[in-house]
Amino acid sequence: SIRPLGKRALKMSASLVSLPQQAIQHVPQKPSAPKISLNKAPPPITGFDRRTYEGKQWLLDAAERVQNNADRYEAQLGQCRADLEMGWFGRLLS
Repeated sequence: SIRPLGKRALKMSASLVSLPQQAIQHVPQKPSAPKISLNKAPPPITGFDRRTYEGKQWLLDAAERVQNNADRYEAQLGQCRADLEMGWFGRLLS
């Protein structure tokens, strides 16, 4: 038959299953957010901000060539997509 535990047995069994005091006291803390300094200097003003590129004709010409190439490649890609979407059988018959 099973007998109920006495007070002494209850204390002993509670101490056997309880965690060490150090484990109970240690609670992990959330990492704190990084500190943001409000006294940051503003970013330096660049040549783009001052629009100095407008006085450099070689740079404007290079930018125009790059834009022309981008436009041409976009048109070529559109044609390739149309051909690929047609499938191999459709290309065979066209």
